[in-house]
Amino acid sequence: MELVSVLMSVYNEPIDYIEKSVNSILRQTYRNFEFIIVVDNPSNDFLCEYLKKIEVEHDNVHIEINDKNMGLVKSLNKGLSFCNGRYIARMDADDISDKNRIEEQVFFLKKHDYDLVASDIILFSEESERYVKFPELDPECKKKMLHSNCLPHPAWLGKKEVFSSLNGYRDIATCEDYDFLLRAMDRGYKFGNVSKGLLKYRLNPKGISRENKIKQNVIFRYLASNYRKQGIVTINDYNNFMNSNDYKEWSRQEKSLDYKKQAIIDEKRTVVKLVKKLLYITDKMYLYKKFILKI
Repeated sequence: MELVSVLMSVYNEPIDYIEKSVNSILRQTYRNFEFIIVVDNPSNDFLCEYLKKIEVEHDNVHIEINDKNMGLVKSLNKGLSFCNGRYIARMDADDISDKNRIEEQVFFLKKHDYDLVASDIILFSEESERYVKFPELDPECKKKMLHSNCLPHPAWLGKKEVFSSLNGYRDIATCEDYDFLLRAMDRGYKFGNVSKGLLKYRLNPKGISRENKIKQNVIFRYLASNYRKQGIVTINDYNNFMNSNDYKEWSRQEKSLDYKKQAIIDEKRTVVKLVKKLLYITDKMYLYKKFILKI
């Protein structure tokens, strides 16, 4: 049974979210794993104390506390340097892994001789859950990858050599995972998804800000369109784009589209509220009519 390194970066997630996330890894049926947790919020004493206690209680847990806030990409790359496993699995601090996740993913990866795999996920919040399915086999994934990311980042499990050969993540704002996958695909690595919901992906009630969502969409569009036309962008090309008039224009277009989408959503919500109100009034009138007829 090969060693799996589970890599997590923690910043400012609620402690009860972190506890559930950490416990979901500690309870895995696949027992030969190490758990590398990078704390990117060194000023949070309560968080650091909690994780240090976990480290003392479990020999396979290793906690690294950054001297200062470094951001997700640098924290993950730092964590990669401590990973000793043949395989590396990602995990986010507010998600929950199925107890069979690592076991199922290792089996699936070996069965198909893949290099990096993920799985279907379950989007969840306090109010609801929704199952999200992704392409299972490599050809489907490669086709989908030209236009969208079909391997959810917190559900990754891949060979360490993939991470090493790509020198980890590049400092691409908000889309470091998609950039990583495009570079891996360019190297000929094979992908897949276990057709089971092995990760519960927590929906942030506050959600990503509108400005960050627009930025994310523009960068994603830039990476995807360039890959389809000419291959992987260089960091220099990326930085030039971020300071270009093209970025400003694409952002303007995305913002305009976002407002149109929001207007449609608001209009639908208004219609739904109106229908509910009408149904309520109709129901009241029906009850009143029945009451009158009885008199």
